[in-house]
Amino acid sequence: MAEMLILDREKAEKQLLITCVRDVMALLSDEALQIYAFTKQKDAVRCLENGCLLSMAITEIGSGEDIAFAEWLRQKQEHAEIFLVAESSISPMQYMTPKIRASSLLLRPFSRNQARQAMREYLLACHRKNLKESGAAIWIENREGKIAVPYADILFVEVRKKKLYVRTRDRQYVKYDSLENLVQIQNSESIQTNSPQ
Repeated sequence: MAEMLILDREKAEKQLLITCVRDVMALLSDEALQIYAFTKQKDAVRCLENGCLLSMAITEIGSGEDIAFAEWLRQKQEHAEIFLVAESSISPMQYMTPKIRASSLLLRPFSRNQARQAMREYLLACHRKNLKESGAAIWIENREGKIAVPYADILFVEVRKKKLYVRTRDRQYVKYDSLENLVQIQNSESIQTNSPQ
């Protein structure tokens, strides 16, 4: 299960972000997502102090206090992917720093469509990173780039004339490869993942 923190003082904006996250995640993965959403920093701090392990966090940048919170969040949640919602009046030099290491940014004011697009790109990047780290996917290279097809989404794999056809519920991917090579790659990735470092 993935865990996400959302901190936004504006209730309507917070709700929009929650809706965008849920809509995009429903398309990306069957994995359960726990969202901790707050309008007050002290409530977010209390949640994090109780030991939740975030994979993602969305937090606003509207003041120096917000920047300090984002830096603290990075220290507490070293591996979390942080998405910032920032006031356009604040210089990015204040928050786009190694102390925060944000992976995505949305500047206020923004439209519903801008929020949805930014969230889609952010969550897709997080999803691909998780798949790559877990090795639980078949990688297909095509015109769209390198795509991870999670094992859980694959209905079947078929080989015809030196091509692999990977079928999911929504789409079919084609790759020049052999089934033997695919199995060998997957086995070697599994061994690398399970071997001690």
